[in-house]
Amino acid sequence: MGWGNRGDRRDPGRLPEEQEYLLREIRRAHEQWVTASEHLNWVGISEEIDYAVFAMAAAEKKYDILLKQAKKLDWQEYSFYAG
Repeated sequence: MGWGNRGDRRDPGRLPEEQEYLLREIRRAHEQWVTASEHLNWVGISEEIDYAVFAMAAAEKKYDILLKQAKKLDWQEYSFYAG
């Protein structure tokens, strides 16, 4: 089942399963980014700083990729809160 398949029957305001999965992944990636950012604020050992910077950059990149993927989809017919 593709995301652009308009022939399927679904509840108004309810996202298709693939889009619900993407939305969950976006929320999870955002949480990981916030957590990595907070971790970077309290690390003190130089070896941990390198790891924290890498983890934050990776989390930010993943979040950015998922947002770009979501922006390519037509979600306007659905009413939901993504925040």
